[in-house]
Amino acid sequence: MTRSCRLPERTAVGAPSHGTNLIFPNQAGARPAVVRRVTKCLSRSALENTSGVIVLPVPGRHPAGPCFRVLGQSADYPDRLPPMATTAATRAEPVMELVSPTAPPKALCTQNGAGEPLDVVDVFVDGSTEASLREGALRVLKHVRPCWDLSSVRFKTFTDGITNQLVGCWEGGRELGEGAVLLRVYGQKTELFIDRSAEVLNMRLLHAHGLAAPLHCAFRNGLCYGFNTGRVGDTQMVRDPHVSRLIAQTLARMHSVKLRKGGQVAPSLFPTLHKYLRLVPTHFDDLEKNHRFLSCIPSKAELEREVSLLEEHLSGLGSPVVFCHNDLLVKNIIYQEKEDRVIFIDFEYADNNYQALDIGNHFCEFGGVERFDSSLYPDREFQLCWLRHYLDEWHRLAGRGESASAQDVELLYVQVNKFALASCMLWSLWALIQAAHSTIKFDFLQFALERLDMYRRHKAEFMDMQLPSS
Repeated sequence: MTRSCRLPERTAVGAPSHGTNLIFPNQAGARPAVVRRVTKCLSRSALENTSGVIVLPVPGRHPAGPCFRVLGQSADYPDRLPPMATTAATRAEPVMELVSPTAPPKALCTQNGAGEPLDVVDVFVDGSTEASLREGALRVLKHVRPCWDLSSVRFKTFTDGITNQLVGCWEGGRELGEGAVLLRVYGQKTELFIDRSAEVLNMRLLHAHGLAAPLHCAFRNGLCYGFNTGRVGDTQMVRDPHVSRLIAQTLARMHSVKLRKGGQVAPSLFPTLHKYLRLVPTHFDDLEKNHRFLSCIPSKAELEREVSLLEEHLSGLGSPVVFCHNDLLVKNIIYQEKEDRVIFIDFEYADNNYQALDIGNHFCEFGGVERFDSSLYPDREFQLCWLRHYLDEWHRLAGRGESASAQDVELLYVQVNKFALASCMLWSLWALIQAAHSTIKFDFLQFALERLDMYRRHKAEFMDMQLPSS
């Protein structure tokens, strides 16, 4: 993944003069990264157009001026940016310190700034029982909240998640939300389809843009981060005219986070679909589950044909590639009434992807999770209103003064509904993998069946939609 942020006019970049270690977590262990001091100058505009890097601030005072770090590598300046280092276990991402004569952007000077090395606590949280989950959480809290009276800590286990376990922790005598933290314990085998190192970078990038809570630390099988107060979304809230407008505008802001300038950024949709196809089980040891699987789920060959059809049909629609949430279900949306804003949570699937896919996926999620109702998929009137709010904000952020035209809205409407089919297929395959590995008490096979049924019922209608003529 590649990202960039705006730098001061002159930024020092050059040959390395020393090295040490930073730690980036992944499921297999620790990811090392080389830190290098650099001295030569490179203009801001040149660096902003450099592909393959992430630019982050280094908090604190520095004798030579404010510092930045660059993560990644670049083919554009091989003599100035260090090459990728590798180990037998995992790829390491180099980090360079950049010294600037002017202050870093104010928006990036945040608590636990994104340029700091992420703390990794050597704790494994056993989520098999409520007691072991809380015991592990307390061990993490000793690190991230050393001043808390751990004997008074209160807990709330959130049961809505179907990928991970989530527990909120706060000090006794306070209300949930006042300084509270969340611990996310990774679900079993989720490393098969989630890049946990990328998730850390995504969360810190989005926090720097005011779009995510601060990330406090990683532990051996999870993350600890800030708690967002507010009303958790449901199937009614996302249809509310006011809240839905806020959701559309907030998603436009997330999609406007700049990944890089110049070059093409590859969408993750089809590589992910093909990866999931490879991971889909061929049978289940449980006889009842295996019977349902064999009698109700299409064969892998049939699923492969559908994915190929989607790839052929959707690749040429011209949907922009942006930084997507990729999992904007109703419970991943928090409405903060006092501030009159919405925030998104759970960025583990965030990645470069098609704009229309992220929106289409959100519309598919109007049916809920536990008791999925595909009839709640929004109608044309609702979608057109939602998409106009989205595009007006998208244009504003891009510096385009005019409002979205009717043709702009219609184009996005057609793209969104076509990509909704890919969302149905993606989460069907995901659920089949989860059915084979997850220990969370949830009927993943039923989830897969519901999404496949939605795919079948809308396939002809959505594929027959025609793009508006220019």
